Amino acid sequence: IKPLSEQEKKEKLQQLQNRMKERRAAKEQVGKQEALEKERLRRKEGQNVGQAKHDFEAKEMQRLVQERKREKEEARLAREKVKTQIAQDRAERTTGVSNVDNKRSQMEGDKETQNEQSSTSQIKEYTETRIQIRYKSGAPKAQVFKVDEPLQAVLVYASMNAPPGQGLSSQATLMTTFPKKIFTQEQLHISLKQLDLVPSASLRS
Repeated sequence: IKPLSEQEKKEKLQQLQNRMKERRAAKEQVGKQEALEKERLRRKEGQNVGQAKHDFEAKEMQRLVQERKREKEEARLAREKVKTQIAQDRAERTTGVSNVDNKRSQMEGDKETQNEQSSTSQIKEYTETRIQIRYKSGAPKAQVFKVDEPLQAVLVYASMNAPPGQGLSSQATLMTTFPKKIFTQEQLHISLKQLDLVPSASLRS
């Protein structure tokens, strides 16, 4: 085998160095592509998680609104039924021909009146509370809630009735002014009664 000349050795060495550079460049290019793909997948996963959280919060707020409407309608029907029954009993008392019947009707009417007064007293003291919402600007809003409703129901109401440009997000917080107390996101699922917001309270958004 003929020995290589100095020039041939230099050429062989240069070729070897060029091949090593090409391999390093190709390896770096593959690494960059893999990093870009990982970053794309990470961002896509983050977007999916954020969208799922947003959808859940939107459905929860819609459920609370629908539940409030249903409870209001049930309460209205119950009041109408009581009024109708009272009117009917009073009419029977005024048209009765028997003193015994009149006396019995009177006793029943008195009992119903006492029940109504007792029920009204209980509602004011134990089953409902009046919450006033104060915004950064504009007139305050007031609404009656059941004491067992969560604080999130108040946040939903405050967001739906906020003045233009003052809409509240699902991450917004509410607070009392005196004594000053800021309610956290974890407390949104606690009832108004447990948060000592009964029989009335004033909250700031």
